[in-house]
Amino acid sequence: MITKLLGFFLGFFITIILINYFNVENLKLETFKNLDKFTDTTPATTPATTTPATPATTTPATTPATTPATTTPATTTTPAPAPATTTPATTTPATPDDLANSRLIPFKDNKYMCINTFGDSITTKIKNNEKRWYECDLTTITGIERNEKHYFTYETDINLIPNDINKNGSMGASLNGIQLNGPKSFYFANNINTNELTEFSMIISAKIKNIGAQNNILFEMTGNTETTDNTNLQYSQSIININLKENPNKNFDIIITIGNVVYKGLINDIDRNSIINNDFVVIGLVYSATDVTFYLNRRKFTYTNSEKFKVKLGSAPLMINKGGTINMDLYSFIYYKTVVPMDEISKLTKHNYYYLSGLDFTISESTNKCAVNQPPPEIKTLGDRLKELETNIINILERKPVSSPLTTQESSIKPLALNTNDNEIRTTNKLLNWFF
Repeated sequence: MITKLLGFFLGFFITIILINYFNVENLKLETFKNLDKFTDTTPATTPATTTPATPATTTPATTPATTPATTTPATTTTPAPAPATTTPATTTPATPDDLANSRLIPFKDNKYMCINTFGDSITTKIKNNEKRWYECDLTTITGIERNEKHYFTYETDINLIPNDINKNGSMGASLNGIQLNGPKSFYFANNINTNELTEFSMIISAKIKNIGAQNNILFEMTGNTETTDNTNLQYSQSIININLKENPNKNFDIIITIGNVVYKGLINDIDRNSIINNDFVVIGLVYSATDVTFYLNRRKFTYTNSEKFKVKLGSAPLMINKGGTINMDLYSFIYYKTVVPMDEISKLTKHNYYYLSGLDFTISESTNKCAVNQPPPEIKTLGDRLKELETNIINILERKPVSSPLTTQESSIKPLALNTNDNEIRTTNKLLNWFF
């Protein structure tokens, strides 16, 4: 009898061991990559709605008679925390291709116009003697007869200001009191024959130091006056702009106008510290036939497109920092005649930091050393630095405290990168875990 019992328990435990072995062999691995993650602050069930047009009650130059689109205030959704890991996280080493990709403007093949202070643009594209800031990829700046997408003009010399991240990183173009005037707005239309605007994406990267007025137009294109009622001969002014409006709390309500519709209420009471005196801020506006989407760093706000007529752009120039009311150092402005995917917008922050952190400068210096037969740095060192940049860049976007400014020594570049974590989820049998 005892022999039979011993045989039974021995067989039982052998069976449990085999089950647990096959369970472990079938562990499921899932990778969480926060590189392209945005926090969507748009209420899922609250599209923008319109009410009858009312006369504008603010500055006529910046707020035409419009049809306000109202929504309930947004509630921020917090992503679920990643499951706990039982093994150390693993990462894939950065490669020279990673470095090359960081240098490039995201979605570059679809870019229509860009100005920036990156690379040699600060010396070859900003010409105070001409009062022109030329397009970043323009190869020849002479003999331009028609400014379709070639340059912005300004009236006061632009001063170049070192950024707060790295003294050897790209400098900013101070627009304190300066308005940039670009090509005529209709050149940015999707249909150059009808001047109709059907979709676009606009992204600005800057360090905003102060905002001096109640209404502050960061970006504006002017449309033609449109007939809204042929019977009663009613007309409406058409405009596209982003207004950073200071509220009584000294925070900001961000108001977007497309055509004759004002989109407001969703992006209210934005903490001024998330806009002002950050290392840099990324602001984007994406317009399509269905949505009007606004990006503020890693936050995304979406309205339902409520247009009543197709917007047709006019001959007034595209403007950045209308009236010069925003004291800011501009690093980059990019315009696309298409909808830029969200993951490409997220790459822009990495692109900005590639230059602002001094990484471009260091790689250039390293290349020069190789050219004079000095020992070249290991590409692994540069790759590791890029990986560090990717690991902590979320801190900048969320305005977390950072350490002292970067230097350009290989060993001391401040880690700033886009948080790539490989977390391992193990599926185990809790009953077997109790035994073992």
